[in-house]
Amino acid sequence: MEKLNETEFLARVKERKSVSRFDFEYTFAFNAELSKKLVEILKNLSNANLSNSDLSFANLSSSDLSNSDLSSSDLSNSDLSSSDLSNSDLSSSDLSFANLSNSDLSFANLSSSDLSNSDLSFANLSNSNLRNSKLHGAKGEFFFNFGIRMKICD
Repeated sequence: MEKLNETEFLARVKERKSVSRFDFEYTFAFNAELSKKLVEILKNLSNANLSNSDLSFANLSSSDLSNSDLSSSDLSNSDLSSSDLSNSDLSSSDLSFANLSNSDLSFANLSSSDLSNSDLSFANLSNSNLRNSKLHGAKGEFFFNFGIRMKICD
């Protein structure tokens, strides 16, 4: 398995190349400084392949991740508020405790994802696939299919 250092990781992300943990071993730890660098790259990263990535606690607010592959990624505790995740593959991803408020998740594949304790306030989930997803503890009022507003109540 090939090893990636932080510089190589950021370069691959910028070039929209795979950074999958199945293909690479990371020789660095994610920290606040790396998150800041990643945010600048991810502000406009539509069509990226970030499957199996560890983006926990990342600040990705207002990012364009539309049409991206984030399947099996760890996005727990991340800030994805006001982000465009439309048409993205988030299947089997951990989005627990994530801030998804005001995000566009229309047509996203969220099957088997963990959305427990996430903030879905005013998120657009129209035509998204929520099959086998965990929603316990999630909060907020969001838009679902056909413009129906749904609210998760305790």
